[in-house]
Amino acid sequence: MARKQRYTALTSLPTRAGSRVARGWLSLTATYTSLLRNVGLEITTVTKGPEEPKRLFEVSWRAALARCGVHVLPAAVSIILITINLLGYFIGNELQGPSNTNGIKMGILQICAKAQELLIVASLSTVIFHILRSEMVFGAGLPLGLMGAGFNFTSLSFFWSSEFWGSITYKHPSPFRKACIFVVLVIAGIIAVLAGPTSAVLMIPRELDWATGGGIFWLNGTREQMWPSKLNPSSQNCSGNIWVSDPRCLSNGYFPIVETFRTRKGGVKDGVVSFELQDRDIRKTVHARVRVPDLTVIETWVYTVHTPTAIMQAATYALWASALGYLRQNARLTTHPNPDSLGYAASRVATVKTELPAVRTVCNDEVFSVAPTDAFIGANFPALPEYSMRWFSDPATPGTDTQYFQVVDVTEAARNKMNQGSNGTILLTPTQLEPSGNQSSSFGVFLLSPGGVNDTWNLQACTIDPRWASGKTIIDENVRTAKYDFAADQGRSLMDSELKTIEFGWGGFAPPNDGTWRRIEISNEWFDSLGAETPLDAQSQGNTSSTETTIESILNVVAPNGLGEEGATLMLEFALAVVVVDGISRSSSHRTSNYSAMLEPVVSSQWSGQLAKSFMRLGGPKEAFHPANADNLARLTMQVTLHGFVMAAVGWFDYLCICVLLCHALIAIAHTAWVLWWRRTSDAWESITELMALSLNSERPGRTGEDGFDNTSAGVRTWVPIRQLGWVEASAQKAVATATDRPEQLQLRFGRGRHVTGSDRDPSFQVQADAAYGKS
Repeated sequence: MARKQRYTALTSLPTRAGSRVARGWLSLTATYTSLLRNVGLEITTVTKGPEEPKRLFEVSWRAALARCGVHVLPAAVSIILITINLLGYFIGNELQGPSNTNGIKMGILQICAKAQELLIVASLSTVIFHILRSEMVFGAGLPLGLMGAGFNFTSLSFFWSSEFWGSITYKHPSPFRKACIFVVLVIAGIIAVLAGPTSAVLMIPRELDWATGGGIFWLNGTREQMWPSKLNPSSQNCSGNIWVSDPRCLSNGYFPIVETFRTRKGGVKDGVVSFELQDRDIRKTVHARVRVPDLTVIETWVYTVHTPTAIMQAATYALWASALGYLRQNARLTTHPNPDSLGYAASRVATVKTELPAVRTVCNDEVFSVAPTDAFIGANFPALPEYSMRWFSDPATPGTDTQYFQVVDVTEAARNKMNQGSNGTILLTPTQLEPSGNQSSSFGVFLLSPGGVNDTWNLQACTIDPRWASGKTIIDENVRTAKYDFAADQGRSLMDSELKTIEFGWGGFAPPNDGTWRRIEISNEWFDSLGAETPLDAQSQGNTSSTETTIESILNVVAPNGLGEEGATLMLEFALAVVVVDGISRSSSHRTSNYSAMLEPVVSSQWSGQLAKSFMRLGGPKEAFHPANADNLARLTMQVTLHGFVMAAVGWFDYLCICVLLCHALIAIAHTAWVLWWRRTSDAWESITELMALSLNSERPGRTGEDGFDNTSAGVRTWVPIRQLGWVEASAQKAVATATDRPEQLQLRFGRGRHVTGSDRDPSFQVQADAAYGKS
């Protein structure tokens, strides 16, 4: 007998082990089945049948983890997108991957954004179904109108449907719990509607200008010294022909200016003009709004860069580019922003907010005939209002006439010029204008040229209105453009400029009265320095005198036939404005003899990670050094922006998109934490088929004593059936089973058909977790 017992025990060991393996395999299979069903791959879990009794709720770590799997991918993608966009990620001039295929890449990202939308909706559906199912099985029940909310919350129309509004008024023992259900429904509905566009906005890179540091530098002087309100001659030695080779001399711009006008064909018909000037120190763009024939609503304005600012900006930009090159070779892979990506920018733009020299020049269209023997010679200088155009200005004193001209006695100065002779060329004389009314300018010039009849001369007066205007200097280049040569102390970048006032290029422009257009006073001595004596080999054709100035030489190029010719006045205005604005741009250049020295100790230092990151960094720049006398120097900031594909939050809508995805991620995380804490989960009734199967297997309300669903087979037109409260009960087997009918144990009951004890559920009909339900 003992031997037989030992034999039975030994033979039973494999059977017990096999049972444990079988149970483990079944548990693992059920877990994977739950995971596949929750991530939308239900088709892979369907078998031929027949249907077996199954547990409505499971209490299992594995089942809980599996049923939360639907949250993992969309929540992870949302968090990754939020992180990337908050930190900012610069891609470059082309998306990663094969070249010249941005269209295909964008299409793939659109598909990915749509997939993310579907995943978010699936994740939210899991949360909504969990809430509704728990309320139907363990809570106070749900009105009929909310039982399909898990299918309808993705449509905005559901939230103004009779099902939604009819359900709001149902009675719940906990108003807070009821409010939470509706709040979650509304939030989930909003997220579901916005998930697609928000995912696309944050996932698909856009071509943007991205701020990546820059530099802070100082000019050798105070703001008043660098942008003076009154222009006086400097102490710079520009005597003889020194001005020809010294860019710090006011008249050094003569040769590029005169060559520009010599090679320029036609007049000023275009109105808006831009051209380049280059000297030993700088290449710069000059912008002009030129008066055109027969249009009195346009006045000639010219502006360009402030030379000391532009040169220092070019040098600082070269340091920024060098810092980027250093970081690309030496920075860690985790450096943010990634220097390698920044090197692939389509363009680089460096801007400095500063004041730009701007000049308005208006000449009297009427040319007067004068002679040395005249007892009185008067010049009619156009009166230029400070903040309006001359023909549209208000009188200085209300009730008086507007002053359009200022008559100045130039008899003595004109006689002296006429007695010198000109050999057929235009002569120029500067004149100080007395303050008059609301006139802006206090400086003018009158021009003389031989009249050709009885020793007469033609006289024309021009008014010059110089300003310091708020704007910015710009370097717009690509990676291949040559940078600043510190050894030669010479810039190679093209320096452009832009006024803060965007209306400048329009017809009828007038300076705004907002403090951004400061007046400048010009002294005769400063103007004389601007008009240096022209070398003999550069003087106008036919002029053998050595007294022709650089300004007169330029005027003779633009008006070779003298004053009074058709179109000559417009070209004279243009040329005068260009000459004066170029001189103003150099007006404080004499204060800096070596621009590279202004950037010490950076120029002579070895690059380090800390020094390089003070130039190349996300956002605005920071100081790489601080001069000892910084309080007496003008401080300027250069901002570098790169153009290319960027993933970054740059506006309120981007942050709204982040909030939408963040709300979903928080909901998914909170639901996961809740499920893992309680471990009681289910995936029942998440399709219309399963919900209909539950309804078909439940007794109809009429048989259970609830008449609220009478006459609803052909449709529901009132809120009475919508508000009917229902829940799911587990029927007792012996109470409901008969010899011919074995109904399902799970029943959907409404209204008076529910089993209650007082106002609560009857505990004997409560569904139990981990219990299998089927036919009784």
